[in-house]
Amino acid sequence: MPARLEPREEGFAVCGDLEAAWVPALYRDARQQLVGTGPLTVDLAQVERADSAGAALLVEWLRQARAQGRELRLVHLPQQMRSIIRVAGLERLLPLEGAELPVAPLAPSYPSSTDTIQPS
Repeated sequence: MPARLEPREEGFAVCGDLEAAWVPALYRDARQQLVGTGPLTVDLAQVERADSAGAALLVEWLRQARAQGRELRLVHLPQQMRSIIRVAGLERLLPLEGAELPVAPLAPSYPSSTDTIQPS
């Protein structure tokens, strides 16, 4: 579904798919929202699908907000977006509100050569 921005009292909401096809339009539409003072909240509760281009857009919005001297808050991230952010190593960069990102191993854990295996 095409993505669009909806104004909110302290920022805006992203509605629809936060994917590469819609990133250029969202980038253009958000430029005026990022100008100003005070905290800016981006609500992602209505994002239906996301990809790495969507995560890159969030990083760019963060950069633009900081250039304006504004605090950017990302709220209500869907699980898919949280996973992309975690895999991309962006969890320390992006200001996520709420619970910590889930930490799950990317591969099964096997004993290393330094582990001692006790016979049973």
